[in-house]
Amino acid sequence: MASKFICINRWCVTGTPIQKSIKDLWGLFSFLGIEDVASAYFNNCTNYSLKVESDKLATILAPVLWRTLKKDVLDQVHLPPQKEVVHWLRFSPVEEHFYELQHSQCSSAAITKFELFDQMDRMLSSIDRHTLNKLLLPLLRLRQACCHPQMVRGQFISLNKSIMTMEQLLEQMLKKTALECEDVQRALISSLNGLAGIDIINERWEEAAEKYREVFRIEVEMRDRIKMDTLQRLHAIHNLNEILTAGHKITPTLRDSELPKEAEELKKHYMRQHITLVESSSVKLSECTQKASELISLTEKDSRHWWLEALEWCDSRNIGNSCIQNMKSQLKEDKKRQYGNESSLSCLNMFKDVSGLQLLLHSRIEELLEQRQLCLKDVRRLQILPMKELAIGTSSCHLRPTLKKSRKNKCDLCVAHEKLLDLESLIFRMDAQKDQESEEDSEEEVVEGVIEGLRKGTWHDSETLVMVKALAGFLKKKRAPEFLVEASHNFAKALDLCRKEFLYLRKLWRFLSDQVAALDELDMATMRLRLRIPGESLPPPPNRTAASMRAMKDSREESRAKIMETIHIIQPYEVELQKSKLEAELALAKNNLKKKLGKLYYLESLQQAGYGKRGALNFELCPVCQVPLGNKWSVLICGHSYCMECIRALKQRLPASGVSITCPYCRQVCLFEDVSYVYTGADEGDKSLQVEVKGSHSTKVDALVREMLILKEEEPDSKSLIFSTWDANLTIISNALETNGISHCSLTSSKFQENLHRFKHAPELKALLLPVHSGANGLNLIEANHVFLLNPS
Repeated sequence: MASKFICINRWCVTGTPIQKSIKDLWGLFSFLGIEDVASAYFNNCTNYSLKVESDKLATILAPVLWRTLKKDVLDQVHLPPQKEVVHWLRFSPVEEHFYELQHSQCSSAAITKFELFDQMDRMLSSIDRHTLNKLLLPLLRLRQACCHPQMVRGQFISLNKSIMTMEQLLEQMLKKTALECEDVQRALISSLNGLAGIDIINERWEEAAEKYREVFRIEVEMRDRIKMDTLQRLHAIHNLNEILTAGHKITPTLRDSELPKEAEELKKHYMRQHITLVESSSVKLSECTQKASELISLTEKDSRHWWLEALEWCDSRNIGNSCIQNMKSQLKEDKKRQYGNESSLSCLNMFKDVSGLQLLLHSRIEELLEQRQLCLKDVRRLQILPMKELAIGTSSCHLRPTLKKSRKNKCDLCVAHEKLLDLESLIFRMDAQKDQESEEDSEEEVVEGVIEGLRKGTWHDSETLVMVKALAGFLKKKRAPEFLVEASHNFAKALDLCRKEFLYLRKLWRFLSDQVAALDELDMATMRLRLRIPGESLPPPPNRTAASMRAMKDSREESRAKIMETIHIIQPYEVELQKSKLEAELALAKNNLKKKLGKLYYLESLQQAGYGKRGALNFELCPVCQVPLGNKWSVLICGHSYCMECIRALKQRLPASGVSITCPYCRQVCLFEDVSYVYTGADEGDKSLQVEVKGSHSTKVDALVREMLILKEEEPDSKSLIFSTWDANLTIISNALETNGISHCSLTSSKFQENLHRFKHAPELKALLLPVHSGANGLNLIEANHVFLLNPS
């Protein structure tokens, strides 16, 4: 359109003549009317090509291009001299530890990704964006870790919920490291218990007892930091007591006589929580059931089948059709409110007159009340049955099935669960259970009725409840007899209580199921490795041939169940193989536990020394020289801390080929690479630390806020632009600026133009937060005289 203007002179004034490619110049040439001169050059250029013949392009541009350099007009625009300052920052100890963990994980991930990439000779510019993003994802995570640990996806809670302080970060890392230590310790104890079982098979009673007692020593040593798995501890206690009472020659200890008592206390402690949950849930269910039953009894006292009498009254007053239309209207509105349409209305076409509605409503209500009584009876029966008897049936049914379960032979828990599903479909908008079951069991189905697929539906009132409430409202509106209005009102309230009662009922069933499962776990915890008894059957070893896979396809669940049931039974020829495997796992677990504990000790050291903040001091005394550690110290893998002078002296006493030192306090060997160092002091000559920043932020965010506070003090009228690659980082910065009273606005929100106008004209706004990609939008922000780049590339 612009090229059609009739004019003598044409000018193009632009600050960005080329944005993505040389082709961007063609529109400007067309407007100026020199496209004939440039067409020969542009016809030889491929679209979006970055390879240009600079001499030919210069020949075309020279007669028409007037480019003014800043140095040529500097005395006219009066711009202040540009100054570039690079701030080199040091991680806080907490961030440094987090970054090292990320670096280790990302290095492994990057190596794996590049090994799978079979085109290593290609240029990065020739790789498609999706593949490039996958290859560079580990590097992206490291760049994000430099800004704030919470930006690394999958490590902590989302930034949308809350922004973590460095203290909270350290607490989370402590909890995570402690859990990792527990996992490694679990592997260690499992190996010790397994080796003890091998020793019992080989009748080396003394060695077996020593391994069980080593489990006790580990538990006592780590009690203050790491929690030992209750079932593993019970396994060691039970089996040690068993070989002691068998009369084998084993060196006694003072603790031997207390083993049976300890085992019983562990079992009671393990079951106590489940018993408490069952009891509390049972009390709540009883209270709710009593209220619902009282309302139902009150309704039956006025009228046994009030809904039949109510519909007869409507018919006798010639308002039956009006009642039916009102009922259908209520059903349609309820369905539309829940699903946005009126499709799949199951009972709209089931009645056309009062008699049909009477039959439908009566059958639905009677079915609901009958199913409610059956569920209450079955769940109460589960509470009365002895837990051991219930556990035996449940174990063979779905906890530890030895054969594929039949539909006809189900345990009491499964039977009660199916009735609960039926009641759920009567009270809530859930599809009937029979509509969801297939005729044939799925290959992945393990327990039918207990581990079921997701049900379709919502927690809204079922159609039966909607019809009851619609009828109650219609009776009240038409001024029906008082006893019918009262009965309908009480019954509607009773059904609402039945909804609440069902939730307690299902919760009680779940807690009973968990209690039975816990009892079965206690029984399994006492099992140890043993040899196969002559004549005892074992599942066949896995064979990966195609023929055998086809033969095993129909019996996959049965084979898997047999393997899980007999996993602790081995053949005589497997004893030495299992022993070698367990010894290797034991050595690996011990080494991993040392490293994990070293990380835990290091983080605890930071926590005790003011969470590793700059300027924080550690007043703990060095075990060697008895001097306070101050702001520089080292932490060995055993957890003992030493001052820098002592750790340097320990290294100097070693030969040149030495790779480890021995802790002077506990004599544990520690590799040089496992020694951690802490520095909480300020860098020499850094006067900016004299400015106090409110809040606990990451090192980079803290440094930015400190610079903004200095500018606010020294240049009150100055304004700043703050660029970052990620919007999440700008959110963190915004929170830090707000905490320190620095007014700002952001261009990441939907109010782009409004915030841009505010920054230009509001003197109180000192900073504008922008994502890096906004810099290519041609923004003219001459109001700002400072620019901060948080992610320089």
